[in-house]
Amino acid sequence: YRYANRPFVDWVGRPADEVVGRRVKEVIGEQLYSVVQHRIEAALRGEAVSYELDSGSAQGQPSCFHLRRLPERGDDGAVHGYYALIEDITERKAAERHAEQMGSFMSSIIDAVPSPVFVKDEQHRWVVLNEAFCQFMGRERAELLGRSDYDFFSKAQADVFWEKDALVFASGVTHENEEAFTDSAGETHTIATKKS
Repeated sequence: YRYANRPFVDWVGRPADEVVGRRVKEVIGEQLYSVVQHRIEAALRGEAVSYELDSGSAQGQPSCFHLRRLPERGDDGAVHGYYALIEDITERKAAERHAEQMGSFMSSIIDAVPSPVFVKDEQHRWVVLNEAFCQFMGRERAELLGRSDYDFFSKAQADVFWEKDALVFASGVTHENEEAFTDSAGETHTIATKKS
């Protein structure tokens, strides 16, 4: 190390004079060094490297970091070392894990609803479906996700669904109506829908 700022020396739990002038392995320990060694070597070959690292600090606190290693070149273009830019993303990763858990929780709740339920994005593609909707459509969830009404219904029916969706998107108001629906067996049903 030729330079280390205050957050870095705090992270490794050593004063700056015990970091600068020492080899990386001595400062971060053999276990962590074995994880990042090939990325350090890539930076020393002149490659820009970017990655996330789940690790503890030197004191064993759980942490997650985004690291960028950028080669340092001299006037002759040769690589003389690298810069490491480290961002603590522990809180962001925890929030992402929480959102993922909540998503799984909400999916299980939606699947427990006996009536067909779906969520569409602004391109009118299904992004969330419950099991009752899949059965209603006579399709597997994977066949439906990311697709739209035009992939499964006649143009006339899909036009109506699209128009009703657009009305909800534009107004932000819940709309209830009756629509004709042709199932996968070709039978037409009248369905009551509530779109919010």
